[in-house]
Amino acid sequence: MPKAPPPVQVPLADGDPLLTDLIGEREYSRVCLRPINIETEIAPGTFVQYYCDRQPQHWNDKVAGVPSIEDCALACTRIETCKGTFWKSHDGTCWWSDQEFLVESDGADSPCTVVPGSVYMTVREGYTDGCVQDLIECHKKTQVLEAVVEFWKEKDLESAKQIMALTRENEDLRKQRDDLEEKLTQNCVSYVINGRNWAACEQKPKMKLLGNMSGLPVIACILFNVYDMQMGTFCEGRWQLSSMCAVFQRR
Repeated sequence: MPKAPPPVQVPLADGDPLLTDLIGEREYSRVCLRPINIETEIAPGTFVQYYCDRQPQHWNDKVAGVPSIEDCALACTRIETCKGTFWKSHDGTCWWSDQEFLVESDGADSPCTVVPGSVYMTVREGYTDGCVQDLIECHKKTQVLEAVVEFWKEKDLESAKQIMALTRENEDLRKQRDDLEEKLTQNCVSYVINGRNWAACEQKPKMKLLGNMSGLPVIACILFNVYDMQMGTFCEGRWQLSSMCAVFQRR
């Protein structure tokens, strides 16, 4: 099947970027920030294999009018002698090569082909067998799930920070409460009246004569502040001194 005419090409010339540096870095990061080791389908029936930070030792020309790294890979399908293309992140340009050798004769990576910021790509047309296709689909789902996991990891970290902050705040409030209760109960006498705890704190007594209450001759009463230890509230109380008993009343 004849190939379409190759795209317009310009001679290799440094310092002549086709796209901005920002686009070049963005495209590189999109592919190589989390590199994958299997083919990726970039068009129906067309698959690309990315090799991050690699480029061939020899290249031919720059491919004009390439806005993305996928378009750079697809450009190779329109060039008769193209074996692979590579993307240069520092200027966002695409180049094609008629060589695809990235390794030495012993199979080890060639140091001459390691170029940080470049992405070498080989393209294959035609669907793979069922098992490989299933692997590709599985990898796509894995990428989605990994993104979800990262999202919830960030949420968990944020929640943990909030829990720690609220715990510290709660501890501070408990300490303040304990300090206040200690101050309030200093020099106080605790009483149990009607099943509840009360603390009567010392202060200058105020004597006040009262009339007869409930038929009992009341001699006098002593006014003082009392603290409801269960409700955490104050009230003014008095002891009624009678010939028969002393009764605490809340006012």
